[in-house]
Amino acid sequence: MGRRPYTPWEKDEDDPIRAAYGGLGTAGLNFALKIAKQSPGYLINRFPPGGLGLDDIYPEFRPKNKVKASRSIWHVHVYTHTQGLTLDSEVEELVRPYVRASRLETIPWYVRTLSGQALEDHVKRGFGYTYDANGLIDGWEQTPKDPTDHLYPRDWGSTDWHKHQAWAKYVFPSSPRIDDLYTHDHRARWHDHEGHSDKWITAHVAKDHSDSDEAWYGQRHEHPRAPIDLNAQDREALIKAHAAMIHIAKLAPAGHGGIDIAGEHEHTRRDKDKSLNLACRLDVHPLAMEKIRRAEVVFFVIEGCLKSDSILAKGAAVFSVPSVSLWDCQGKTATGTEELRTFVAAYLKGKEVVIVPDADWADNKQVRSQARLCRATLNRYGVESVHIAAPPVDENGKPTRGKGVDDFLGEVGHGELSELQTIDFYLLEETKALIKRLVRRSTRIEQVHRNGDVLESLALFAGPTGVLPSSMGMVARAMGTSRQRVTDAVNQLEAWGALSTDRPLVERRGYWTGKLEWSNAPVIEIAEQYRAHEAKRLPLGDVVIGSLTTP
Repeated sequence: MGRRPYTPWEKDEDDPIRAAYGGLGTAGLNFALKIAKQSPGYLINRFPPGGLGLDDIYPEFRPKNKVKASRSIWHVHVYTHTQGLTLDSEVEELVRPYVRASRLETIPWYVRTLSGQALEDHVKRGFGYTYDANGLIDGWEQTPKDPTDHLYPRDWGSTDWHKHQAWAKYVFPSSPRIDDLYTHDHRARWHDHEGHSDKWITAHVAKDHSDSDEAWYGQRHEHPRAPIDLNAQDREALIKAHAAMIHIAKLAPAGHGGIDIAGEHEHTRRDKDKSLNLACRLDVHPLAMEKIRRAEVVFFVIEGCLKSDSILAKGAAVFSVPSVSLWDCQGKTATGTEELRTFVAAYLKGKEVVIVPDADWADNKQVRSQARLCRATLNRYGVESVHIAAPPVDENGKPTRGKGVDDFLGEVGHGELSELQTIDFYLLEETKALIKRLVRRSTRIEQVHRNGDVLESLALFAGPTGVLPSSMGMVARAMGTSRQRVTDAVNQLEAWGALSTDRPLVERRGYWTGKLEWSNAPVIEIAEQYRAHEAKRLPLGDVVIGSLTTP
């Protein structure tokens, strides 16, 4: 089997870097050179699927040593409550003294706050239990992934603001920058009501338009902003005030050179071209393309092309994305359609598809939920038979023959594709009946269907733990519906006690951009009576119908 081509580089040699990334403009090339000067390594060449008119894919960095890919991030841990956190009894005793609201007024405005499930995941990064010969927990071990990671549980109660440096062993090039034109007003917020839900318009008109019927269909209009107050007691107001003053102080065209401007006006700023996600691309090794055309079973590796190549070496048809969160490739083809959807229509319909994550799916809710979201999306695009399979784990969720599929198929596990372990969740019939009974509380038939569909989908995405760390935008795309529809359903289901969130589900418009965005997207936890169950894990060879390999 032909090897994937790699391009080596040394710290004092930038010719390979300039040749690979010179087309990204000054900012993109400078970012690439910054990465390359920190460590020698090699560039992993990636290839788009054939026959779809897709642009070439820029290589992926694989430095020999971890590198700094971004600036340090300052933040503070805010312990408001422990509801919904999965704490063992010994750690609970350590946490209890810190269950309080942190004194945010003493923290600088530029320091981020971290709380709830996101805080737990952050502090426990690299933490794991150890097991005795009988499979029982006999302690824990701490293996920090990066030098500035916390030691758990010692650092759980940290209340000082501090910084973390992000390190990376795989790095993707930065998207080129383009001129972004936008308008705003320092003293007012401009908008219209078109495109919002009836529920949002009703609440907005009642609050800001004195419940006027005419305002329902109002044209673009303004609402006054709160005055800029650098001594504001409210933290969000304080952050906005500093952002406003920084904007005014910047030189044109991004700012005003220290002069406040009245009225709505335009700005041009250099921003990343968000239409070009250079990492979120489908990769198909040239030797795999013909196999995909002829295969009965196609593997979709969501953990990178090196692991994909290990499946190709076994004689199977395979394609990949760099990580579990990058499977939803929305880049445009030559005909203007989305990359993943077009690839499915061209090559995957009528075939069995096997999504392959790492074996850490068993204790990593992010991996579990992303694999399930990917499966739902492929089903919606027309692939009827989709399986999820990973290297096997024991009853404690620990890998038995390697974490990644490359280890499992290689010298660590000496495994075969047929021995991959299937992963599936399902809803009991009594659970489905409970959901149907719950959503009958809805006042309209459309809401019955909406609330039922969303709760069933969230339960299946979250699995037996009931915890879903994915964004509502990703959930909406997997379901093929609008984010507003999912948001309305989640709000109603939370009011009924069918789920809980670790912070309010709030949408807001960016203070300066005016674009709709999530405000601290929450982690959702499904109530126990509505959770999915895990099906019996089976060898992949006992589940698929077609041949796992393609000559």
